[in-house]
Amino acid sequence: MSQAGTPATSPPGQRYSGRSLVDPLRWWYQKNPDVAAIVDRSRSVTYRQLWPWVRGVSRHLLRSGLQPGDRVSVIGANTAEWCVAALGILAAGGVVAPFNVRWVEREIAHAISDAQPRLIIADDDTVKSVAKMVADGRHDAEVVPLSVIAALEDRAALEELAVAQERTAAATPEVIRGGHDLAVLVYTSGSTSAPKGVMFTHDGVLAAAYESSLADPAFGASPKYLLCLPLAGCAGIIRGLLINLIPGGTLYLEDGVDPDYVIDLIARERITILNTQPYIFERIAESPLFDSADFSSLRLTTVAGATVPPSLLAKYIAHGVLLRQAWGQTEVAGSCVINAPEFAVTHPEFCGQAAPFTKLRIVRPDGTACDPNEAGEIVVQGPSLTPGYWNDPEATATAFVDGWFRSGDIGRLDSDGNLTFVGRKKEIIISGGINIAPAEIEVVLCEVPGVLEAVVMGVPDERFGEAVAAVLHVADGTTLEEVQRTCFERLADYKVPRRIIVAGQPLPRLPTGKLARPAVHAEYSAALTRLEPTMYVDRHVIRFVSKSIT
Repeated sequence: MSQAGTPATSPPGQRYSGRSLVDPLRWWYQKNPDVAAIVDRSRSVTYRQLWPWVRGVSRHLLRSGLQPGDRVSVIGANTAEWCVAALGILAAGGVVAPFNVRWVEREIAHAISDAQPRLIIADDDTVKSVAKMVADGRHDAEVVPLSVIAALEDRAALEELAVAQERTAAATPEVIRGGHDLAVLVYTSGSTSAPKGVMFTHDGVLAAAYESSLADPAFGASPKYLLCLPLAGCAGIIRGLLINLIPGGTLYLEDGVDPDYVIDLIARERITILNTQPYIFERIAESPLFDSADFSSLRLTTVAGATVPPSLLAKYIAHGVLLRQAWGQTEVAGSCVINAPEFAVTHPEFCGQAAPFTKLRIVRPDGTACDPNEAGEIVVQGPSLTPGYWNDPEATATAFVDGWFRSGDIGRLDSDGNLTFVGRKKEIIISGGINIAPAEIEVVLCEVPGVLEAVVMGVPDERFGEAVAAVLHVADGTTLEEVQRTCFERLADYKVPRRIIVAGQPLPRLPTGKLARPAVHAEYSAALTRLEPTMYVDRHVIRFVSKSIT
């Protein structure tokens, strides 16, 4: 496979022998056929049902003309059919390039243009709009309703396809791809730039699964994994679907999070793994059922995507649940560092040590290694790392230096190799020559009762170059005096936000659930810059109010 993103392909009709991500499905079909593989709100699919269904989809795609390495996109809500479509694409030798159903039209159109999929499989809610986008953009992709995948579950349809496959074996042999072949194309959330297609090979995902099982036994012991994030993201298709099914696990699918239902599901189905973002754990903790919830089955609960407030950690610790911080990015298959259980209470700020085959370094801008506890950029090597960005050799060359992936994240390693996340390199505020991490301030702001969301940024300042500013979403009755008091108690004075805007609505989020920082910056940075350092905006009447904070 080239760095430019062209997948390796075999000549038509040639069988390629390699380690494929769908091979374990055949194994569990034989060994544990009656174990549930995928469970959504409407049904449960066992391995006995899953493997023939996946093969049926594979045969259908091959008979439809799918060639090795062709991209096939799937877009829709979190359902069993979505998962089967993705697995069938892999079984047919295709590349899964999923689109997030929460994307707006512009984002979907960009992904279609970039991935150039042969087929797009869309659910009932999106099939017409996607077909229109394909037509308007004059793309060659064929848009197929997800109901076609659902129909292939029927045993008669599967048998019919099997017969047809045998009759046309010379024309459309079963293609087996794996190893270093491209398997999945995951688009980044676009939190710092336009979404890029991150490539993953079969071997890369298998390595991530193996490393995960070594890093924590919960990954390798028939896990019951609850997914509340979209399947289209790395947390969904890589960590939720593929890495979970490889050891014969069960994937429970939720679209978003209904806190009461999730609490009941964890207890009823004895869920063992819940890996998600802080705001979802916050939603669950706000449920009236939380205090009496049974979380005794949970063996692994990790949080990533944002820094976790200590108060949230304390709520779950009181329930016997250790929220363990993790660090990762799409490019490293989701996560490659998880805090150890013994540090979840004593050092909750740790993200943990690198996985067994992953190498982690902290470097200065000139590339030299940082001293222990010195902040610098996190760079990574490892077998689960992406080989690069799809059709973007320039971005690939920029991201990889001497074989190390430059994450753009700032962190610290202690003398034992424990990582602490500091913030995004592009988000660091330099005020009076001092580096300030927005993430540290956001944690403190979210500790203030009534502060629901916070985004901290730097704005131009004549005296200091940049000044610390914040945009808050708060509950009614929350006072800026309380925000001020807490900040001065918990932060050095140069870190205290001198300009604050209180938004009148929740802050925008990306389809992955992360706060959409670029959108917040675009909407509020100009207004924050115009404010005097000792002035705030009242969200109800949108007027300037002078409040001294010195």
